[in-house]
Amino acid sequence: MRSHFLGCLLATGCMFAVAATGPTRVSAAEDDRAISAGRWRVVAVEMGGKTLEPEFVSMLSVLYGADGAWAVLFKSIVVAEGSSTIDPSADPKALEMKTLGPARAPDSGWRYSGIYEMHGNSRRLCAGPAGKPRPATFSTTRRNGQILVTLERITTP
Repeated sequence: MRSHFLGCLLATGCMFAVAATGPTRVSAAEDDRAISAGRWRVVAVEMGGKTLEPEFVSMLSVLYGADGAWAVLFKSIVVAEGSSTIDPSADPKALEMKTLGPARAPDSGWRYSGIYEMHGNSRRLCAGPAGKPRPATFSTTRRNGQILVTLERITTP
């Protein structure tokens, strides 16, 4: 489950298929999605209060499309893909994400709840398994089961 969680979290940086209800919410979500399109380098990952090894993290990147699709790459190999929804009106901004399940069972992917923030060419997100409380801060502890990811833009579409 940890590899699915890491892959899904890395990929959610801000690639979102939006299901919004009001015009302001749709506009803000569309803006965040458009800003996120392109390729992003993973610069830091923290799990259980500990930072993953920079040698491993440096081999990870995420591709985001303006259509809501995302893929996590380890070197040049896709290791996870899926979709997300966001609520940029929440404080902090909220996200729900899902990995794609096997082809025969597309609704069997892993689900996560989290928060995100964007600043220019960088972003952070923090998430944990769905069914547990959504993170309130961008931090992890040994017991909260959350992952914190920091990304930097490499390219735009």
